[in-house]
Amino acid sequence: MDLFTAKKLTELRKHFSFSQEALAEKVGVSRQAISKWERGEASPDTDNLLSLSKIYNVSLDDLLGEKTSEEIISALSEEETAVNENITEEEEAGSIPFSKEKNEV
Repeated sequence: MDLFTAKKLTELRKHFSFSQEALAEKVGVSRQAISKWERGEASPDTDNLLSLSKIYNVSLDDLLGEKTSEEIISALSEEETAVNENITEEEEAGSIPFSKEKNEV
């Protein structure tokens, strides 16, 4: 694996606050495998790339393509902010049908 992609994997893992051990457990590989990917000494197979893509909510093109980790993380943060703003607006408008208050008995 090239060092550009290896760095991207490292930065994404850190952005999501996963240790190598925690990520390895989610993907179903050893911590050493994660370490090798992040050092560019080995590459994740297709199934592991798909797992990483789902865990990080990014496309395979984002993982393997030309976008930098900073661009990917910025886009993820923007999506997160937009979702949170939408939820806040709906709460203020009273349009979230299953808020915590309404479900308490």
